[in-house]
Formats: sequence, structure tokens, C-alpha cells
Amino acid sequence: MGLGTDGDATAIDNMAQYRAAIAGEIAQRKSAGISARGESASVVPLVPDLMGPAQFQKLSDLLLQRGHTANSIEKILGLNFLRLMKDVWPG
Repeated sequence: MGLGTDGDATAIDNMAQYRAAIAGEIAQRKSAGISARGESASVVPLVPDLMGPAQFQKLSDLLLQRGHTANSIEKILGLNFLRLMKDVWPG
């Protein structure tokens, strides 16, 4: 298991403004006839409580609170992927 960190730290400071922007994008797609059924500005592609530069520290703290070990958290946050890459590309 590992957390896919294909993006960077989420830099959204104003969630209401972000949801309004998403609503505008959805409205554009609906008017163009290309909207997905059930699209809603209330559904965002991120976890609102885990935004900004401290998002991975917050996630780590939440996992610790749920009883995960530091070793498990390190694996979730990247060591599993590092091990995989070393196994796939030795040397």
C-alpha cells in the first residue's frame, strides 16, 4: 500500500471560492453536453482537511491517532514505492 503523491501540496486557501470555481466548470460542461452524471461542486478531488504544505504531516498524525505504527506510516508515505523501484530497477 502507498499514497499516490503524483501531485504537489494542495494550495487551496479558500474552499468556498474553489467550490464556486468547480460549480462554474460543471455548468460549462453541462451546457456543452459533456458533463458526467451526478457531477457536483460538493465533491472535490481532494480531502479538504488535508490541504497545504503540512498535508502529509497531518495525514501522518491522523494515522498515528488511529493506531498505525511509524513503520507502517513510512511505508504508506513512500517507502513501499521506494522498495518497489529498487526491486524493479536494481543497482
